Amino acid sequence: MVVPFLSLDERVEYLYDRGYFRVGSIQDKHRRRLEEINFHYFLGYARNFRYLVDKGSISSAKEPDLVFQLIDLDHTTSAHA
Repeated sequence: MVVPFLSLDERVEYLYDRGYFRVGSIQDKHRRRLEEINFHYFLGYARNFRYLVDKGSISSAKEPDLVFQLIDLDHTTSAHA
């Protein structure tokens, strides 16, 4: 088993410290998913989402649920292509 570069708590702090999500928004269900997903893969989606929100291209709160929904939608769409 490969040990991740950052622990789960460090990954959560990384996301908060860099403004991906508001502090306290990452719940247990998000932590479980962050344990299962490649963190760099997740960051790709989170960075794009943060950029679009910060730029005003989308009107949304920075919520982890929305990023996970995008990932799930992308997987579903890819499976049908």
